[in-house]
Amino acid sequence: MHFLLKIYSFLVGKSDASDDEKKAYLDSLSEPRDDLDRVYFNYRCSVYGQKPLGIFIMNFAGFLAIPLFWVLYLFNLLLVKKEPKTAFLINSKNRAGDAYNYAGRIPEELQKEFPDLEEMHLDAFPRFSEGVLDAKTWGLWFRFFLRHPFSGFINFRALVNLAGFNKLLKKYQPKMIATARAELNGCSSLISCLCEKKGAEFVNLMHGEVMTNPMYAFIRFSRFYLWDAHYTEIFRWARAAEGQYRVFFPDIYKKQLAADAKINYFMNYILTGDERTRLDRNIMEVRRVLTELVKQGKKCKVRPHPRWSDYQKVCEVFQDTGIDVENPREIRTDASIAESEYIAGTFSTVLTEAFYFGKPVVLDDVTDQNVFLSMQKRMYFLLSQKHRLLSEFCKNDIGEEG
Repeated sequence: MHFLLKIYSFLVGKSDASDDEKKAYLDSLSEPRDDLDRVYFNYRCSVYGQKPLGIFIMNFAGFLAIPLFWVLYLFNLLLVKKEPKTAFLINSKNRAGDAYNYAGRIPEELQKEFPDLEEMHLDAFPRFSEGVLDAKTWGLWFRFFLRHPFSGFINFRALVNLAGFNKLLKKYQPKMIATARAELNGCSSLISCLCEKKGAEFVNLMHGEVMTNPMYAFIRFSRFYLWDAHYTEIFRWARAAEGQYRVFFPDIYKKQLAADAKINYFMNYILTGDERTRLDRNIMEVRRVLTELVKQGKKCKVRPHPRWSDYQKVCEVFQDTGIDVENPREIRTDASIAESEYIAGTFSTVLTEAFYFGKPVVLDDVTDQNVFLSMQKRMYFLLSQKHRLLSEFCKNDIGEEG
């Protein structure tokens, strides 16, 4: 699926529409009748403002691929061996080959309801070659196809997703399938519908910080667990289905920092990384700002993202600056936060952890003004909480906490 999305991104390019235009288009769509409409409306929001030629090519390619994958998925049905499991968490690798860390992010309610809940480690999921097609899955997909017969790409993507999840349903016959980050899968509503038709729930867990995004348009899960009521407003902004939200306070925020922890750093800057380049877009500006603080005698470090940053590349950027680069795979987040006076960055789960631990959080309004303005516009959680701004430190004027 990652490969398909790479081709799609290359052909259609970036949207020419502004965020306001995308939001206006999202709001202009009628209320979806059902999950089939939800997926199609999500697709229309995702291609709004993109290259018509690229969309045409992807639709044409989708039409060519669909019959080939019908045959493959029908054949795969003969190979399914049943291994019943009551409930499991899908942990699939990202583009860099890293798995997600569920530790401290699984709702207690879910663990009590499904005490045998286990993680299932899969490669990039769903994979093109492994889907399974049966009568119910075919019928659901065909209903979707009949409504939008000229949209080859979304029909093909729906087929791959439905067949991929159907394999899990056929093989394990679960009562619940959970995953994280599925809010970015525009086919989530159809997957939820299929699971429910087969007596299972499709559950999505909040995986990290989220802000308003048209890619969330109209999504639906059997349950959607969020870390704070604030986040329900973000998904309502995208007209996601009501009735799916569950608010829980994750264990990662319940820890207590050691009272006798020694402060070794003035500022700990949390990098967010980038899924493709593996380096923050603003990393050279971060280097410049922290170097100035080091010149003032303030010890600083950066903490790369454990999955979206290339640790070696980050080390090269900060070489000979006097700024330490922390290895996030070797040093726990709470230990990293505890030894720093201020925790800085743009948006990150680590910043939110620091906030709940009672550490002063510094939001970066300096190194990338466009990102900061976007955070304001997109309802970033910490902007509504007590925080400092990095610009205060650049002026060398600590002042009072905001």
